Amino acid sequence: MLNALKKNNEISPEDSLVDERGNKGIIFILFLAILGIGVMILYSCEGGTFISVITTLFFVSGGIFTFSSLIGFLFGIPRTMVIDESEKSKSRYMGNDNLLQVSDWLTKIILGLGLTQIHQIPSMLKRIAKFIKDNTEVSNQALIILILIYFACLGFLFGYLWTRLYFIKMLRDSDNDVNNDEEVMTEVTTKITTDITTGVSTGEDKK
Repeated sequence: MLNALKKNNEISPEDSLVDERGNKGIIFILFLAILGIGVMILYSCEGGTFISVITTLFFVSGGIFTFSSLIGFLFGIPRTMVIDESEKSKSRYMGNDNLLQVSDWLTKIILGLGLTQIHQIPSMLKRIAKFIKDNTEVSNQALIILILIYFACLGFLFGYLWTRLYFIKMLRDSDNDVNNDEEVMTEVTTKITTDITTGVSTGEDKK
């Protein structure tokens, strides 16, 4: 049993290399995000309404970054492998894959809408930028469009990489813990049953 637990917790050199590269990728994305924030701060310093402008830009960039990270999260969730029926019967518990099904469903919808409405994306960006320009102190519409595109790309990559590197690993570790608990319970039950059977047999022999 201990050997099985150790085997599940072992990390192969290939997985370690992938994790290292993925961590560097996430750090680089966060560095680019900080760089973008620095550009926004420099732009805000030009006018006399620094607080208003930088607050607006922070909310715009943070909102699009969060939204695109969610999209990247949905695209990063993998399909579950098909498990043989004989393997299913060995386990008392089955993982809940509702999130995986929902993500697959939403991903198909997003792809479908994106492909059919891709020609409207430039005009949509212009409308959003114009709305922000007309209702805030930010007067540079081109900068708003650049911020939307820049942080949308960074957010998508961040959400995708985080899902592939950390979320999947958490799901895998959770499944391994459940399987290990089942193995322990099965071994304990078998041992108790064996002890009881042995005790009964010994008592009958003494009689």
